[in-house]
Amino acid sequence: MKKFLLLLHLFIGSAFGVRAQQSRYQGEVNLGFTYGPFKTEWSALGLHTVHGARTSDHFFVGGGLGLEAVAGDSGGAGFLVPIYLDFKGFLDASKPTTGYVTLDIGLIPNFGSGDPSAGFYLCPAVGIKARRFKADLGYKLMDEFGAIQFRVGLFLGGGKYRK
Repeated sequence: MKKFLLLLHLFIGSAFGVRAQQSRYQGEVNLGFTYGPFKTEWSALGLHTVHGARTSDHFFVGGGLGLEAVAGDSGGAGFLVPIYLDFKGFLDASKPTTGYVTLDIGLIPNFGSGDPSAGFYLCPAVGIKARRFKADLGYKLMDEFGAIQFRVGLFLGGGKYRK
């Protein structure tokens, strides 16, 4: 049984290892700060990860998951877990440094109560990519709350479109 598991592990590892080098996979990890002076004052510190595929030198689509620690002006604090689709348009991602626009659109599930509801999550932003590093500035909308968001991060994996 141990030999079978070892053989299965080697087969899967070699198959996916070769495909990863040829794939269009792109991942990223982001650390961001959000400040919302509109309607009610609130702020958040978030860690997000996005994984997806480069569809060309100019476009990327993927899925994201985040964890945000939120504090409001009324003294309330808590955690949010946004789940979203991420769309990016690059000027030309084959270049080491380029600009991009991004749109995150998704939901924030309500884990706290017995009510199976979810809030709306939307974040358009503009940014710059310099090799593996990135920074963007956007506007985050969560249900009726709006805020300015600044994120820095790293691109993981490929990042280049291969035909």
